[in-house]
Amino acid sequence: VVEAVEVVTPPPTPVRPAGPPGLPGARLQLESAWEELAQAYAALPAHDNATRHRHFLKIAEVWERGAEKIDRALDALERAFKLDIHDAAVRADLTRLADAHDAWERVCGIFLGAIDATTSRADAVGLHHDVARFREALRQRDAAEEQYRAILRLAPDDRRALDQLEDIFRTQDRVEDLAKLLDRRTGSGDE
Repeated sequence: VVEAVEVVTPPPTPVRPAGPPGLPGARLQLESAWEELAQAYAALPAHDNATRHRHFLKIAEVWERGAEKIDRALDALERAFKLDIHDAAVRADLTRLADAHDAWERVCGIFLGAIDATTSRADAVGLHHDVARFREALRQRDAAEEQYRAILRLAPDDRRALDQLEDIFRTQDRVEDLAKLLDRRTGSGDE
């Protein structure tokens, strides 16, 4: 005896027809209701960076929690981060997504991009420290060392960077590099 099995497929996501481009009321073809919601947040008026920042956070939430499109959530968080690199919530969301979705390379790129955009030496040093910390956590000591060296080009007496480099040199038995660093720290040499 053979039973008939009905295959049920979900209906396709409705797509609103696109009107003639440039005319009032014309709509873009969107992939999903989540994209429509993200577009609605993006289209909201924003007269200042704080408002734009809040919109990007909502857009990131829509992409992450609604549509489950992490790349697009990271895009929105990157835009929010560019507006305020000191926002602890954005930093936490970036690191949380990086950890949950193995997106560390992308998040390191976002932080490095912010370094290129900042005019503040202190902010650049802080961002380099963040990237170095990410690299250390990922056990990418060579990449972390690059960040510490970049910090020392900006702030030659940065104690944290000097301490971390010393630790790297000691654990890797890099005697010559360690000697140069110790000379530098005592003021008798330069790196």
